Amino acid sequence: MEVVSLRTESPLRNLSHLILFPNSQEVIAIDPYSAPTILDFLRKNSLKLKAILNTHEHADHTKGNLELQRETGAPVFGHKNASEKIPGFSNHLESEKSLFADGNEKILSWETPGHTLCHFSFAVEKGNSIWGVFSGDTVFNAGVGNCYRGGNVSLLFQTIQTRFLSLPDTCFLFPGHDYWINNLDFAVHCGVSDVEINDLKAEASKKESEDSYLLSNFGLERKINPFFQNLNEQKFAELRKQRDEW
Repeated sequence: MEVVSLRTESPLRNLSHLILFPNSQEVIAIDPYSAPTILDFLRKNSLKLKAILNTHEHADHTKGNLELQRETGAPVFGHKNASEKIPGFSNHLESEKSLFADGNEKILSWETPGHTLCHFSFAVEKGNSIWGVFSGDTVFNAGVGNCYRGGNVSLLFQTIQTRFLSLPDTCFLFPGHDYWINNLDFAVHCGVSDVEINDLKAEASKKESEDSYLLSNFGLERKINPFFQNLNEQKFAELRKQRDEW
């Protein structure tokens, strides 16, 4: 499997991710924002859209569903309790399931509530290790999702603790938005003082100017993410509230 992350024109700085299966020339789209951009990529590379996966029901993560479905016939997967809010919904997700496989590589569905009550993340397992996670609005670079649009901060805390903190250092993070700069500034505000932060800000800005995206892993996130700093639930909730008001 290969991953292509697409920047978008969204004012919320959305990222759409494409998982490519080179052997079959098929693609899975995660949280498609701009259908024309994805369709153009498919045409230029002679690829076929196999499925659309939505991490959750918010419109900035489902915007491209209907056009992609109309043009390609691809099914739309999402949380069953958000089926009426997800355009083109056709298949409900189940947690801890293998959705697609290519040799010893699998795409797994994980229920990860918090940002909303109907949130999934998608993990790529290679062999016996988690290679990467598409976290939607659960985990960002140096941050986590808000909970004031249908979410629950206690559930988000539990999700982070039980699902994300134990991921291997080498596991790549593919979030639903590029919030690098703002989140790094907040991390500094919180007292995170890793020497890499200024370098990361410069690299993130450089990548954006090149229409690319700075990829991180969970080893780095454990150093720079203020929500990964051994917090109890109360401190986590207080920090999330502080970030909402920052």
